[in-house]
Amino acid sequence: MENGGNQRQLPKTRIGELFIAINRFSFFVVAIAAVHGVLAPLSKSLVHWHIPMGLGAAVLGLFSLVSAMFYLVVTGQMIKEAVQKRKISADLFGRTKQFKKELFPWCMGAIVLLITMTVLGGAVHVGKISKYVHLGFAALTLAVYWGAIKSMKRNFDLNRELIADTIDAVNALPASANS
Repeated sequence: MENGGNQRQLPKTRIGELFIAINRFSFFVVAIAAVHGVLAPLSKSLVHWHIPMGLGAAVLGLFSLVSAMFYLVVTGQMIKEAVQKRKISADLFGRTKQFKKELFPWCMGAIVLLITMTVLGGAVHVGKISKYVHLGFAALTLAVYWGAIKSMKRNFDLNRELIADTIDAVNALPASANS
């Protein structure tokens, strides 16, 4: 990112990158479990892989989606404290609201669908609903989950820029204000 002709160094946010990686991993395990579910009629052994993979991916997905939302809440809180204590532009904190407004609906949609898909899988297992209902929810879950991951990547990148802007604003204060 250019900043006055100089290359701007953005802070490393490894935790954000970790949440994106874990969500991508969970997404792909859900996708693999869905393929195993479709192929299950060909081999009973695939069902024995489908169930634990699906459950494991759902639990991991729930954890990592909620963690990603909390990451934005925590970084937003830190920016809010910097704005209040250092008397820097309140616009910095205001920008955090847009990240949450864009990311949270995607994450919540993926969470609700992961839970629904898992419950429907149990209903298929005991013969209460058609496997095609479960498969349809799996496809919808994957679509919304992928949207959540894309939104997460975009908003985490914007959040990194906001963190850098906040650090720059604090560093631009007179030395007496930073003590």
